[in-house]
Amino acid sequence: MLTTIGGPFLLAMALSLVVVPLCRLVAVRLGYVAHPREDRWHRRDVAMFGGVGIAVVFFGCITLFGVAFRLPVLTITAAIMFLIGLVDDVLSLKPTTKLVAQIALASTLLFFDYRLNWLESKTLDALLTLMWVVGLTNAFNLIDNMDGLCGGIALIGGAALMVDLLPGAAGSRAFFEVRYLAALLGATGGFLVYNMHPASIFMGDGGSLLLGFSFAAITLSAAIIRRIGSSRSVCPNAAPSRCSGRWRAWAAPSASASAISVRSGRCSSSRRRS
Repeated sequence: MLTTIGGPFLLAMALSLVVVPLCRLVAVRLGYVAHPREDRWHRRDVAMFGGVGIAVVFFGCITLFGVAFRLPVLTITAAIMFLIGLVDDVLSLKPTTKLVAQIALASTLLFFDYRLNWLESKTLDALLTLMWVVGLTNAFNLIDNMDGLCGGIALIGGAALMVDLLPGAAGSRAFFEVRYLAALLGATGGFLVYNMHPASIFMGDGGSLLLGFSFAAITLSAAIIRRIGSSRSVCPNAAPSRCSGRWRAWAAPSASASAISVRSGRCSSSRRRS
């Protein structure tokens, strides 16, 4: 267990502690900083590109530990989601453009049989899966408005999800999913050191979309549905309680994200009215 988690987590965190300050320096030099706004909590310019540091370290680590080659669909779609967020940080994409891209990537997961497998109807289950992936991805994007909030929730929820996946036999899918999460949490933990109040760098959409999409994808059971007689196995490699545990780990954080975002919006609206 410690060997499975420790290597990717510690390496990712150590590298993140070095890479994130470099990204902060580059962001300031290039002028990519977040200016104070009514719907944000900071009162001074703060460097962006924290998500670039997270992504560089994360993808480097999962490649080094062989995870990227065993989870190619997850790795490629997560990388594309990060790039979409990065482009949004630089060019400010329209919300509809981001939504279409998110639906397209969620549909890609569906094509490769990543689905919730909650319902007998494949059509309804597919729609529910799309809502889950897009919803959780945007939940992380929305809560990236306070120092340490998005990264902190990612560490708490990600740790719970990782515990649910353990113990994963060496070479199994769960084993590589745990290593994927360990590297992601390590990179996020290193970033969080610089994102605690008062933050000196923000992760931006690149980082928040990468986190939300990765967690949403791993909660899905990417297994071929098998029928044995009249019964249906929706999670061939795990007990039903373990399958449901994957999404339960994000139920509370998702609800909190929605509540915080709504409250922040009301506060900013009241400030504008006054």
